[in-house]
Amino acid sequence: MKFTPSRDANHNMEASDRIPFVLVEDHPGIAEALGFALCAQLPLRLVAHCDRVHKAIAVCREMKPALVIFDWRMPEAEGVELLRSLASELPQTRWLLYTAFPSAFVVRTAVEAGAHGCVSKGASHLELVKACQELLAGGSYFCPESAKALRLTMVNRSRDAELNSTEQKILRYVAEGMEPKDISLSVGVAVGTVRNSMVQIRQKLGVASMVNLAKYAVDHGLAPPP
Repeated sequence: MKFTPSRDANHNMEASDRIPFVLVEDHPGIAEALGFALCAQLPLRLVAHCDRVHKAIAVCREMKPALVIFDWRMPEAEGVELLRSLASELPQTRWLLYTAFPSAFVVRTAVEAGAHGCVSKGASHLELVKACQELLAGGSYFCPESAKALRLTMVNRSRDAELNSTEQKILRYVAEGMEPKDISLSVGVAVGTVRNSMVQIRQKLGVASMVNLAKYAVDHGLAPPP
């Protein structure tokens, strides 16, 4: 089913006929503008605006909205924690990431957690409307910027899968600029094990240097940008 924007038709709709959605955004101005614009263009009903992830988890669990639009960078916790907590519990809910930072790591992490789409905050309003339409119709939508980031994460993904969980953690910490001693404390292994793992990671990924290793991790969505 496609939802065609129609300001007049949506204006005359009863609240009970509208599709419930939740907005998870910590900037009041952005939240107010989004809520107004989307309800004017689509048959949506904003049932809750949450400025904290823990609040959003409780609200979504209670209201079971058809659509959740969430930001990545939130106070106290990243927006992806919503998905980690609720994606399997609310299989009918569609999840749209709306972020100013659609990096490979952000998009890949969100998709792996269960997101159905991503729109950059730099995209046009009409693109956000289109994304909501696609998700409510059962599809997915990624703006050009996030789609490009997602494609980058698919390159050499078979090699990424060769890393075990400890190696993946070490790789992320390397990309964040941590020293082997600090990594050993965070991961809970000896410094010598960390150094050996760095060599093994480079061999598995075919990366020549530590600098290139950090770049590889960021480019392929295995670590956030520094």
